[in-house]
Amino acid sequence: PMASPPGTEYEKPSKEDFEIFTKKQPVTIGPVTDEYGIFVTAIAPVFDPKNGQVLMTVGIDILASDWKASLEDARRGPFFSMAALALLMILGAAAIHWKNRQMKSSSLKLKNWIFVPMVLALGMGCLVYGVYQYHAFREAARNNMFRTMEQVRRQWNRSITSKVQILKLQAESITHDSAVLNAWQAKDREALAMLVGPDFELLKREQDISRYYFIEPDGVCLLRAHQPEKQGDLTESFTLKMAERSGSDFWGVELDPLGSLTLSYVRPVQRGGTLIGFLKLEVENGPILQSIASEMHLEILVSLRKEYITAEKFEASRQAFDSINPWESYPDLVIIQ
Repeated sequence: PMASPPGTEYEKPSKEDFEIFTKKQPVTIGPVTDEYGIFVTAIAPVFDPKNGQVLMTVGIDILASDWKASLEDARRGPFFSMAALALLMILGAAAIHWKNRQMKSSSLKLKNWIFVPMVLALGMGCLVYGVYQYHAFREAARNNMFRTMEQVRRQWNRSITSKVQILKLQAESITHDSAVLNAWQAKDREALAMLVGPDFELLKREQDISRYYFIEPDGVCLLRAHQPEKQGDLTESFTLKMAERSGSDFWGVELDPLGSLTLSYVRPVQRGGTLIGFLKLEVENGPILQSIASEMHLEILVSLRKEYITAEKFEASRQAFDSINPWESYPDLVIIQ
């Protein structure tokens, strides 16, 4: 009900609304007063996948009064629990005192009317406190898990963005080499292999680039710099199809023939206004995940729904990467890394 029409200018933004474009980190601010009221606001950036810049932000508001009420509820919870426990003990003591006054001193049973109720009251108190602590522990563990997942997600996005920039620079360098372009356009595999072979070994060693393809306009692989003996087959991948459709560079994370995840960067290459083919560079995700796991002191597993991989590909991946999880381990998922 407080929403304004699309296109309405925000007249009283806070400084955090602008800082998120440079800091690139989600932030929670408030209470903040603007033309609509007093709010606590959470803001998250939306990134351009090509260059990592912040395109826009998404914000969620809660009325400051509602936020304050939720905090007060959280503060009052332990107080009411302890008050209920104290009231229980007082009522128990009062009942014992009343009962004792009704009984003759000779018939007073200390164990039955003092010790047992006190034990029951203390036990009830311990139970209430234990339940409270259990829920507090669960909530803390849940929040810690969400926080860790968000940190991993941000680190993953930063790592992927960094690798994409490296692949883009390498693609530009390769496609501006006239000797490479001449051999490619002439479909001279031997000359092309001699030109890019040493370059690929350097890229593999220094930039973790694991695969390096020259693909003809019809999708047939002219040369694999990483596997020169394999050639002439039809190459089909999502990134290649999207680069062909858009006519511009395209990248994405996809499954390779062995069923492992790779970051692929495809560039359509034209010469004299004619498409001579596609350059495709790939980086395996394994080193990226290992780096994140080492930096954050975590163990990271990659799972995939079975609908996106065949048992044959998964078995080939198991043999290649020495995986111990067979296809039948889980009904809907497989562990691929």
